[in-house]
Amino acid sequence: MGAHEWCQPPDTMVITPHGSVYLGSLRNNDQVIPYNTDWARKLRKHGQCVSVASRHYDGTLYGIVAGDRVTHTTDGHIFTVRLKEEAAEAWCVYLMRRGPWWRVGKCKIAGQWYGFGLKSRLRQEHGEAAWILSTHRDLASTMCSEQVVSVKYGIPTTHWEIYGTRSGVRGFNDIQKIYDQLDLQRIHDNAVRALLDFGRRIEYPLVHAGNMHTKLGRRDPFRVRACNILPGFMSVPMVRARRMVEYEAVRHVDLQPYSGPVYSLDVPVHRHYVADGIVTHNCFYGWREGAGHKFFGPNNATDLWHVKKINPNKMVHLTEKPVELAVRAMQYSSRAGENVLDLFGGSGSTLIAAEQTGRKAFLMELDAPYCDVIVQRFENFTGKKAICEKAVATTEKTPVEAGVAGERIPNAVTCSV
Repeated sequence: MGAHEWCQPPDTMVITPHGSVYLGSLRNNDQVIPYNTDWARKLRKHGQCVSVASRHYDGTLYGIVAGDRVTHTTDGHIFTVRLKEEAAEAWCVYLMRRGPWWRVGKCKIAGQWYGFGLKSRLRQEHGEAAWILSTHRDLASTMCSEQVVSVKYGIPTTHWEIYGTRSGVRGFNDIQKIYDQLDLQRIHDNAVRALLDFGRRIEYPLVHAGNMHTKLGRRDPFRVRACNILPGFMSVPMVRARRMVEYEAVRHVDLQPYSGPVYSLDVPVHRHYVADGIVTHNCFYGWREGAGHKFFGPNNATDLWHVKKINPNKMVHLTEKPVELAVRAMQYSSRAGENVLDLFGGSGSTLIAAEQTGRKAFLMELDAPYCDVIVQRFENFTGKKAICEKAVATTEKTPVEAGVAGERIPNAVTCSV
């Protein structure tokens, strides 16, 4: 097993069976005290052997301040948190992406009956990823902040899904026309800048199409990246007297530049340890040293995925895979903007997943009817037209129309989507 995320500086204090020690002093097979967030109210007495890795890091450290404790981590470090009751009365300004479209909006952080507000809004807008930029105690300040973000970064507040049949309600084609007249690359660049200005990261959305089944609430703990923690509305488990563990509100997140070594731990089974008095998630996951693999998913990911299968009556391919399956695989093995190759295009689920997650997909499919299916599926999902860039001469013809000299495309084609 090799390191994948190196998350905390060497002066982080970690609890071991022999007391607290510096993270940088730990070596492979040393023991730390683990914590089970699912049921435990108290730390275990016995330690578990860990694996340790380190590297040099240049970037921003996030200081998570809860109670009288503070621990520093890199932006992608994972914490187990709960929403506070106050979240039901608070508002947030968010940034949402759907393919090349971006929008700024506002919603309640949590509702009494609909759960986590941003997740509900992402589902309603058929969005692909969303980040909370700021939180507010009242609607007036939320509306002001929403307008400031929209004007400052040049990102529209246009709703993508409009419900109702009354006169004057915009349809999808109307919204498409709005974005067709905008510089989408400039909006994308501005969105990235906005995320950085608010301490967020484009590769770590708070909610996305691939984790819509995850509960984000006040009762059940859930996992969140350090860059997405909401001070005042999220709480983290902390170690108190007699090894008792209680959830304490995060008061502040302090961002500061850092250049130096950072360390990661692999804590078996329970995947949590105590850093500076705050329970934090395992931050060591990956492959053997020297291998060409990288892993970007949650550190507690299993090799058994529960994904709802496609209704056989709605399949357009005999072995059609759910888009969610491809989304999860991409998010675990690549970053936004990177390339994804699928040599068996099939029904095009990989292409749609790439559109949802901001990847660039390259597909190959030899069966002409399924080439048509892939192109049609792309056009239906994005509202764009696929372009035939090159045709390879063969003796067979396909029903796909070409825009070259009024001829039909042969069965080996390269389409730009």
